[in-house]
Amino acid sequence: MAVRSETAYPVGWKNGRVASWLVTVDHKRIGILYITTSLAWFVAGGILAILMRSQLATPNETLLTKNSYNEVVTMHGTTMIFLVVVPIMAGIANYFVPLMIGARDMAFPRLNALSYWLYLLGGLVLWLSWFSKGGAPHAGWWSYPTLSENFPWASPGHGQDYWILSIHILTLSSLFGAINFIVTIFNMRAPGMTWMRMPLFIWAIVTYAILLLVALPALSAAITMLLLDRTVGTHFFIPSQGGNLVLYQHMFWFFGHPEVYIMVLPVFGMISEILPVFSRKPIFGYKAVAFSTVAIAFFSMLVWAHHMFTAGMSTGLDFHYVAFGGIVFGLFAALYYWWPKMFGRMLDERLGKWNFWLMFVGFNVTFMPQHMLGLLGMARWVYTYHQGGLWEAYNLTSSIGSGVLAVGVGVFVVNVWRTSVLRKGVRAGNDPWLADTLEWYTTSPPPPHNFDSVPYVTSARPLRDLRRRLAEQSQ
Repeated sequence: MAVRSETAYPVGWKNGRVASWLVTVDHKRIGILYITTSLAWFVAGGILAILMRSQLATPNETLLTKNSYNEVVTMHGTTMIFLVVVPIMAGIANYFVPLMIGARDMAFPRLNALSYWLYLLGGLVLWLSWFSKGGAPHAGWWSYPTLSENFPWASPGHGQDYWILSIHILTLSSLFGAINFIVTIFNMRAPGMTWMRMPLFIWAIVTYAILLLVALPALSAAITMLLLDRTVGTHFFIPSQGGNLVLYQHMFWFFGHPEVYIMVLPVFGMISEILPVFSRKPIFGYKAVAFSTVAIAFFSMLVWAHHMFTAGMSTGLDFHYVAFGGIVFGLFAALYYWWPKMFGRMLDERLGKWNFWLMFVGFNVTFMPQHMLGLLGMARWVYTYHQGGLWEAYNLTSSIGSGVLAVGVGVFVVNVWRTSVLRKGVRAGNDPWLADTLEWYTTSPPPPHNFDSVPYVTSARPLRDLRRRLAEQSQ
């Protein structure tokens, strides 16, 4: 009997090792793209922070000029807020929202992919401003007029225009992502998953998404008016021509104050998922936590004007102590918690402990002296100072702390490389933590379709309920 030969079915270019990531609409892959890209920007922003601390480590330092220091400060702040914290929330949510609600994918997979590529484009546009005429933007991450206007003594050149274009692109990315999260959560929950049975992380993400939808248009309008001032001769914010500086500040902080909660509310949701698993107890006051998340978001939209009471912050306060301590540590906790689900392997525990303690010590050594410096009268945006006094000692201590903090982040990078690239991590299994929510019901990592079947949800802790029912049936 003759054997019939058949031509092998050609593998399309879209299935290639690299190309499959470029054209993917799988929410899990898009989530990984968001997370890895934001971690790369985190390293870039951290390098800028090291440059700032190196400039301030010793008095009369000349590593950076005044203008270069202002560029570094502006790019650091913009990178950390717009390219790191908000997008990494979107990345974790992209990966886990469908899994936690028992859905196959996001509601709009192609829109989801578009939101990521716009995010990447926006980041590249921002960082290309280093090479523009006049250099990178140097008016601060808030870009107050008249510092950001196109005056010879303010922000001539195109760096500020790149900043505006970048923020517009990033705004579109965030708006598309927010719409996707809202539609997915409202319409694609598993059978039995009522609002009072949703994981608290899902409550946080739907609140985060609504805040983005409400707050971002005000920012877009403000920077559009700023762009018109700079390019076509309008004078919305130029007092000498009848404009109003305070108008920009109101519009910016109508976005900027909710932005604080856009960054921190998802972290509260992450912590609310992690602590009950490792304490082996349900979270206390589930409804209170859920409703307070919504209430915080609501009140954040009402109190932007408190930013207008004084010019700048009190010299005794330090924003970074709250932002880094309240957001970054929570993000690292989430990465360690969900890494086994994303990649099927555990991050190394010994390296994880080194990562935590180096970051914890470095964080406090970096930012605690800055409280003292503020009380001694050192304002923000000071790029150099004279020799002598406690300014010198506190600045050097802070700079040493930033080095320790950088080493801690480096340990995390080594941990990720060891686990994900060298594949030396212990295999995790489907549910290594004996967790409570649906993402742990599927394999690690999950298949493209997420679930073969989804159990009926009877509480906010469906896997715990399932384990209990199985134990009762086995008796």
